[in-house]
Amino acid sequence: MAVAQQLRAESDFEQLPDDVAISANIADIEEKRGFASYFVFVIEVKTKGGSKYLIYRRYRQFHALQSKLEERYGPESKISPFTCKLPILPAKVYVGVKQDIAETRIPALNAYMKGLLSLPIWVLMDEDVRIFFYQSPYDSEQVPQALRRLRPRTRKVKSESPQSAGSDRMEAPLAEVPRRPGPDASPLGGSLAPPSALEPLLLDVRLGWGWVLQGRRATASALDTEEAQEGDVMGTRRQTRLSLHRSFSKLSQAPSGPAPVGERSLRDGSDKGLSPKCAFQNQVRQEYSC
Repeated sequence: MAVAQQLRAESDFEQLPDDVAISANIADIEEKRGFASYFVFVIEVKTKGGSKYLIYRRYRQFHALQSKLEERYGPESKISPFTCKLPILPAKVYVGVKQDIAETRIPALNAYMKGLLSLPIWVLMDEDVRIFFYQSPYDSEQVPQALRRLRPRTRKVKSESPQSAGSDRMEAPLAEVPRRPGPDASPLGGSLAPPSALEPLLLDVRLGWGWVLQGRRATASALDTEEAQEGDVMGTRRQTRLSLHRSFSKLSQAPSGPAPVGERSLRDGSDKGLSPKCAFQNQVRQEYSC
């Protein structure tokens, strides 16, 4: 505690080591799978020396650090002569979706780390605080996935032209300024071709559409002719059926039995002693069998 007392007495921030954390911000959350799945907070830490790195911490590590700090530096602490008001850590949540719980904890944990790193210097020099914000070998081996809350929006930057390549390589790149499309501008980018260059293409398109329309008309006329022929055939069949039906209805009303000798209604069967109805049936069979 001698070093912490000396720093507190002098109140000189410059005497802090360069590897002491001075700010921390949660960049993203990541799901880890083991015996049970859990979420860790990806934290970007900035040190007094200007370095930046990422650390991975669970909520239980925040809770363990807060318990130790309350035991040492809380208002009711009896271990250390130095006490202060510690920031408030968000409470535990036992019911809910793990990812949603982790997302809702991000603002409160950011405020907690900001308040923690704003405490007196002896808290910053505490061993547990320094270990918490220290990048362990496990942290350095991890590969971040997205860093959604850390990366700014990207924008197009003009590439360096050959003329200005030798002027100043350290000069900041200029952001590309969007230009208004002119009268000859195409919706897909670039400029439109002159009308004279498009005339052969338009002529080919018109000729192609002419052949297509002519083929469609020829197909439609052929279909109309075929439908008309089918209609004529169906009409002929319908008339034949009606005539046969009428003939059968007439014969059904005629008396059965042998026809008189002098009656010549149907010569094919009347001379043989058949009834007119049977004679007509024989005549129909002979006609359709030919």
